[in-house]
Amino acid sequence: MKFKFINKKNIIYILCLLLFFEITIRIFENFFLETNVSTLYSYINMYKDYYTIKPNTLITQPERYGDITYEINSYGFRNQFKVNGNYKFLFLGDSITFGLGVQGYDIFSTLISNELNNKSRKVSCINLSMFGYTPWNELNVLKEIGLKFKPDQIILQLYMNDFYNSSNNIKKTDSTNNLRTAVNTLVALKNMVINQSALFRRLRQIVQRTNYICFHNFRRKYFINTLNDREPQSINNLFMQFKIEDIISFQHIKEISDIAKKYNIPFKIILTPNEIQLFTDKFDHINDKIFKFCQNNNIQFFDMLKPFRLSNNKEHIFNDGLHLSPLGHQILCDYFIEHIAF
Repeated sequence: MKFKFINKKNIIYILCLLLFFEITIRIFENFFLETNVSTLYSYINMYKDYYTIKPNTLITQPERYGDITYEINSYGFRNQFKVNGNYKFLFLGDSITFGLGVQGYDIFSTLISNELNNKSRKVSCINLSMFGYTPWNELNVLKEIGLKFKPDQIILQLYMNDFYNSSNNIKKTDSTNNLRTAVNTLVALKNMVINQSALFRRLRQIVQRTNYICFHNFRRKYFINTLNDREPQSINNLFMQFKIEDIISFQHIKEISDIAKKYNIPFKIILTPNEIQLFTDKFDHINDKIFKFCQNNNIQFFDMLKPFRLSNNKEHIFNDGLHLSPLGHQILCDYFIEHIAF
């Protein structure tokens, strides 16, 4: 009896209802929103060793934080930037420096550019970051695109998940890199297909936002110890298990450093923490390991963990456990200008 509802007639009703909502949402979005409502994954351009987004596009993506607009420049990266004869910062990084989850004017590289230029320092901030990038992608973007700008400084932003591919059991070969690219391609294709539905995008946004407000946001304000520590725990275990020289991402970072030294370009690393690190020191070993690597290779290292911990608004620095809020980007901007810029 419980399967009586599942019949041909009811299935047709459900499909018609879904189609009605799909059309209604699309009409609403086209009428009230000036930009194309879609997903970033629908505009991915895949290359051999990295990927970008389709150049000169304007995309509004429904996210748990609201509708975020992504302006993609002629190079396939986020935000327009002026490249002139002034002092040039080249930013490499992942979704944090890309500014996933915040509007373009809130990204720390944009804030840095605006504030320094307002102080008549006349700088260009060239942001070649992309969500999902690893040091391998960043190395190749630097070689293929970044060096053409003749930067005065190279800034690499790191996050702990950059080190997932770990030991010498994973050889640094073309086949490994091709496999990684193939996996990224399949993930992108999957997201391209399911995110074509306006109804799916809005339902996902509602579910994610509800979960964020009812659980994550509540937990980090009142039950900090319940925040998810699975990612820092796995990276901590990785660093305890393997030597620095056996972790592939460190090898790629070393290659970036060698390129910078070859062209006599100052190279600096900024490490952004996981949110739970602001409330406990049990994962500080991760930061210590990265600092030791930088120290051994004469790379300037700047750890955002301490300035974030010193903030009186720690619970507002992150949109989630990984991505910075507008406040987080502003704190990073202020720290950069005071400690890193020149």
